Amino acid sequence: MAESSRVLIVGGGASGLARALNCARLGMQVRVVEKRVSRPSAQKATWVAQGVWHQLADFGITERVISEAIPMRRFVFHDNARLVADIRVLNVNGEPPAHLYPQAMLEQAMEDALASYGVKVEYGRAFIRAVENADGIETSISNGDETEIIEADWLVAADGSKSDVRSFLNVPFLGHDYPEDWSVAEIETTRVVLRNTTATVLASRRGRSLSFTTSSRCHSRHSQCEGCGLEAHS
Repeated sequence: MAESSRVLIVGGGASGLARALNCARLGMQVRVVEKRVSRPSAQKATWVAQGVWHQLADFGITERVISEAIPMRRFVFHDNARLVADIRVLNVNGEPPAHLYPQAMLEQAMEDALASYGVKVEYGRAFIRAVENADGIETSISNGDETEIIEADWLVAADGSKSDVRSFLNVPFLGHDYPEDWSVAEIETTRVVLRNTTATVLASRRGRSLSFTTSSRCHSRHSQCEGCGLEAHS
């Protein structure tokens, strides 16, 4: 992409924000549209790999938030009440291979960094269609009852696995879905089952759960199975 390029990014999540930050740093004209009316408050526990922290450091994000993140140190596996494995995670190049940091907080930090380049996420704006012409791409974006035509040199689809852009362009999804149905719960608790534990896997005939711990909340991901309760995870 040339420095003078006009870039339209559909999707204001982590992927879209990362692309926007890199484009803005190169001096490109960037717009980010997001169909959600605001950034979700659900934290969604997120592993942030060491290499990602190094990239975020270029925008001053790592320095601001890394002290709040929990380094990957220990994984504990249980089969019902029986301890199956307790795995300690070693450092890589003198640093934890990853840190646990809530997705909503990371995205907000990225959005704040993007604002320093004069770029704001435009919420409540949904993709409708795109047409390529001799001058680039014309993209129709809805804003309530109004429709705006945005001209750009590049259109970036960063709107998730159920991408409206990809669907319109008939581009297939190359990933795969889990066969199970999963729910996500955030549990605030004063109980500490295992100290210094980054992740806990619980398996039983009633279901499975994968729990991550942050400094203020325990984020539990568990299958939607009959009788699978949350109390054991908190």
